[in-house]
Amino acid sequence: MKSNCLICNCVFNTYPSLVRRGGGKYCSRKCYYKIKLGKVREGHNRYKNGKTKTSSGYTLILNHLHPFRNNNNYVREHRLVVEKMIGRYLTKKEIVHHLGKKTDNRPHMLMAFINDFVHRKFHKNPSKVKPKETIFDGTAGGYKWDYVNGSRITKVIRNNRG
Repeated sequence: MKSNCLICNCVFNTYPSLVRRGGGKYCSRKCYYKIKLGKVREGHNRYKNGKTKTSSGYTLILNHLHPFRNNNNYVREHRLVVEKMIGRYLTKKEIVHHLGKKTDNRPHMLMAFINDFVHRKFHKNPSKVKPKETIFDGTAGGYKWDYVNGSRITKVIRNNRG
């Protein structure tokens, strides 16, 4: 039996018994999951607006389109905050450091380093970390840093408070 896919509208073959049971609506698993991703999570009784916490205390945000999402389409909130501040995605090597609690993801409580070695160096002696090794410093009084091709770019972050 021929049927039209509800997502891409292509014609595909299906079994009449499958259609009688309520199936046979999608041409592939890819089309099936496009519709499933949006509805199943939001309709669940434990859905918390796309937020969850890990066993180690970090907040995860649901983001289907992020290039570094985990297998369940979640991204750590502190990484999203820093990415928004610097205007680009962080790489896998770049590390975000909390200056306070893990759950406090306000920009002035976060720092981002170029790699884990610099992050560990910051833990041992913060004064030994060079400004070029820091991608973002929320404590810098409204400034952010990003190095592009070796040159330092500084931009003022506007405070949205009244």
